[in-house]
Amino acid sequence: MLRALATLAMIVVLAAPAWAQVTAENEAPPRNLTSAEQDVEFVRGIAAYDAGDFAQAFEIWLPLARRDNMSAQRNVAHLLRRGQGVEMDEARAVYFYRRAAENGLVSAMVNLGAMLRAGQGVDEPEPREAARWLFLASRAGDPRGQFILGVMAQRGEGMEADEALAIRLFRMSGEQGLRDAHQRLADMGIQPRSIGDEPERAAPEPPASIGPVPELRRAIEEPGPSAAVQPQAETSPLRLTTRAAQPSLELNT
Repeated sequence: MLRALATLAMIVVLAAPAWAQVTAENEAPPRNLTSAEQDVEFVRGIAAYDAGDFAQAFEIWLPLARRDNMSAQRNVAHLLRRGQGVEMDEARAVYFYRRAAENGLVSAMVNLGAMLRAGQGVDEPEPREAARWLFLASRAGDPRGQFILGVMAQRGEGMEADEALAIRLFRMSGEQGLRDAHQRLADMGIQPRSIGDEPERAAPEPPASIGPVPELRRAIEEPGPSAAVQPQAETSPLRLTTRAAQPSLELNT
């Protein structure tokens, strides 16, 4: 009987998606920290990262990530994805990106979408799930999310091919300074907007082919340069701690 139960448990674990096998960290609960103490710890992690001590940065940020500090969750995911200061673990990176994304961190939505699209940290590529998260990031105004989603719309990845949607997303991304979006439009033979033209502002509706989009209470936007953004998901750590209590952009999904 016990052997049968053990076998059944193993089958359940093997059947679960790779990211779902990562639990809420099998470690002792983090000690309570005030908001001010969390800020101090977060900055200590940045100092360690800048000094090249990635292991120390990971050790500092992990307890904060487990306390639902979104910036720490995303930074921990970066280190796990790249194997800096900790053994590379893409499934665990997806877990922390997902937690930050579900909390509303826009940049984590882009990272999560990019990994799901590439099949990193999951059993196989999940383009429809990737498109849903990238749509949320795009709607919140992230130029990287808009660009990647535009490429997916152009190619029909995770959704029906939609050139009009792709053009709209490339324009929205390009108007925020993403040079690759300008190049993509040029490759499509699309002329740039004339001076005085109204920029693309209204967020597109999600295509029905990607399925239902998650409902989030907020989208947290962190400060960062827009003129030099690159088409790949951001890989540098967040340098400001971000909390849901800060001003937020409501997502009407």
